[in-house]
Amino acid sequence: MSTYADAEDIECERVEPDLQSFSNEFGDVKVNLEFPEFTHVCPVTGRPDHGVLNITYEPDQRIIEEKSLRDYLFEYRDKGIWHEAAASDICNHIAEAVAPHSVHVEIEFKARGGIYTTVESSEEK
Repeated sequence: MSTYADAEDIECERVEPDLQSFSNEFGDVKVNLEFPEFTHVCPVTGRPDHGVLNITYEPDQRIIEEKSLRDYLFEYRDKGIWHEAAASDICNHIAEAVAPHSVHVEIEFKARGGIYTTVESSEEK
């Protein structure tokens, strides 16, 4: 196990996305998805971090197939990754998969060491 003094040198584990999608035949819609069981592990301690993940996006031509999104998010459960990297990666992967007009990812983590953490990442065309 590493120590927080080594945090600068710790590399995050990454998830390879396999996000499926389907054609947006519904026009201008806004999609809000909540995943209340988001979990990854601290890259220093290996202890689990739990949070509520919210994704809001405005699709263009493609819409994310939700089962593939759920399976993708479950892949984080055993990955050692910083909160900030997780939010950023998820936002980037959605943007790459469906090229939405905009995407916003917010993760509200449960308290750990007495501190609540909320991390947000956004992209727009």
